[in-house]
Amino acid sequence: MTITLKSLKSIFIFALLSVMAGCVAEVQIVSPAADTVSNEAPEFRLRFKDAVPDNFTATLNGTEIPPSSFTVEDKDAFIQIDMGMLQAGDNVFAVTDPAEVSRTFHLDLVGPVIHVLGAEGGDPKSVTGYLADKGGAVSLTINGSDVALNEDGSFAADVAAANIYDLTAT
Repeated sequence: MTITLKSLKSIFIFALLSVMAGCVAEVQIVSPAADTVSNEAPEFRLRFKDAVPDNFTATLNGTEIPPSSFTVEDKDAFIQIDMGMLQAGDNVFAVTDPAEVSRTFHLDLVGPVIHVLGAEGGDPKSVTGYLADKGGAVSLTINGSDVALNEDGSFAADVAAANIYDLTAT
């Protein structure tokens, strides 16, 4: 009985490993990473399960990229796209043959948008608002003074009263 159980266990483990080995996708998009935000054109890199086939179908925003445009290195095919092929906002890089896989990334060509919600009081003025930017706002100044940003991009600052307020965000 012990020999039979050991044999069955060995067969089960072998079968499980065989199934798992077959679960590797035919092709994977290595870069750009999913849902990334950048202000530069990313490298587009594919990794094939076995070897890079002579023919495969890759597209960027629905426009086919010829396989001959890719540099091949072992199981990878990669290309650096010119910024002119990208659109501001969401872009979709996809492979439809030999398998279907896609990746969306965001090209951020617009800086943060400053939303002032209020400026109350005399001197100093209490200024509140928020910065909106898909890539994440980093800093804000009002009339040259640094203003602390909360994690959600909101801010509240006391600033000296002035006729004109210069807000700069990055």
